[in-house]
Amino acid sequence: MNIEYINPASKPLLRNSPLTYVDKPIQTLLDHEKISGITVAEIQQLFDNGKALFKELSISYENQIRHLEFRIIPEIDKNNQISTILIIGRDISKRKHTEAKLHLSKREAEDSDRLKSAFLA
Repeated sequence: MNIEYINPASKPLLRNSPLTYVDKPIQTLLDHEKISGITVAEIQQLFDNGKALFKELSISYENQIRHLEFRIIPEIDKNNQISTILIIGRDISKRKHTEAKLHLSKREAEDSDRLKSAFLA
């Protein structure tokens, strides 16, 4: 299983030219410290069962915690066989920070409601 293409936008994350990974085994990319949360076994399972894999990873990047989402999707060829996989990665840090703020606000509102109920009782 070799890498055919990596989007040039991944260069800051990989800290190498994406071209250094092209035509290399997928393990080369999976061993990279930033995306080591995806295993070859999970990729192989994709070929075995044909089901897409969705993974979220948290990494340290430029002195910050960044949250990444990976979608790993099997691609079917004209013989109805899985011939390649498509891996789409995106930074979901803003969404995760917004979710955390929302969760904190919800907890604060619930605490406030409990205090108000106790006061009125």
